[in-house]
Amino acid sequence: MIFGENGSGKTSVLEAIYLLSMGKSFKTNRQKEMIQKGMDKAIINGSFFKNNITNKIDVLVDSKLKKRIKINGKEVFKRNELLGYNNVVVLSPEEQKITKDSTKQRRIFFDKLFSITSKNYVTTLQEYNKVLKQRNTVLKNTTDFIKSDKKIEPWDDIIIQKGLKLWKQRYTKLLTFKSLFKNVTNNYNSKLNLKFNFNENIINQKEYKEKMSKNRGKDILLKRTSFGPHLDQYSFFWNDKNLRNFGSQGEHKIFLVLLKLTELDFIKEKTGENPIFLFDDLFATLDIKRSKEIIKILNKSKKHDYVQTIITTTDIYKLNNIGFDFNSKENNIYELKRDETYSKIA
Repeated sequence: MIFGENGSGKTSVLEAIYLLSMGKSFKTNRQKEMIQKGMDKAIINGSFFKNNITNKIDVLVDSKLKKRIKINGKEVFKRNELLGYNNVVVLSPEEQKITKDSTKQRRIFFDKLFSITSKNYVTTLQEYNKVLKQRNTVLKNTTDFIKSDKKIEPWDDIIIQKGLKLWKQRYTKLLTFKSLFKNVTNNYNSKLNLKFNFNENIINQKEYKEKMSKNRGKDILLKRTSFGPHLDQYSFFWNDKNLRNFGSQGEHKIFLVLLKLTELDFIKEKTGENPIFLFDDLFATLDIKRSKEIIKILNKSKKHDYVQTIITTTDIYKLNNIGFDFNSKENNIYELKRDETYSKIA
């Protein structure tokens, strides 16, 4: 557990671990925001130890928005090559968009999770997105409805092939996640009816082709592809009410914690290894009751399974009040100060 005043750099520690693990920040998509003001580059180094093997990761981000990644001294040129060396799950205020924002954020959540646990999935997703981009480019340059078939139909055949492959892989993984989520929520409170919905009816090639043909005129007008796995819908429910539209702040936060615990279990099931759990100051906006509930969930869920967890907070006393065990030999507590020094206090 890392505590300190606002601005002392607590979140930056978690961001560095995430960057070394995933090749990107969980706080921003703008690389220059990772560079300290007045500097022209950021250099992050870290070592991860598992299965008696140490992997050293180096990431350099410069002001020209270039990024270089090295694994054990060897430069890699695709971020995907970094995935799998050290899996992490982050629970932060920024992640609340998964439950609160549009279904696009839920697609991003699931695609990221499935990608880090399956190289086959990330390859299929990239292939689909590449064809989707190419088809959309053709649509943007198409103005003649009569001659459009000759231009667009060849792309339909390719995108249908890639789309069906992606749907099949995604569907299988969603069923696994759904089963794990049910176990996690029942462990928290078996009386609650918490669930998420997705389209469980996978269409065949003939139906897909008919849908694409039917939508062709619409696609030309919109200048984009209006059907396919890139538009999959996901909805979360708390006791049969749509969480996004009717959930309270506390319900959103509890649901997010349960999602993240399921993410932990999913990664463990698919890789055989527990990820690191990064817990960024989520208690700051929760009352004592909800905070105790989250600690209870964490303790019950991980009672027989070791997960390295790094928690940041500004209020060390609140953690004590909600059930954090300060006397456990497995728990280390550090104070981080604004002068970039830290000290272990327990």
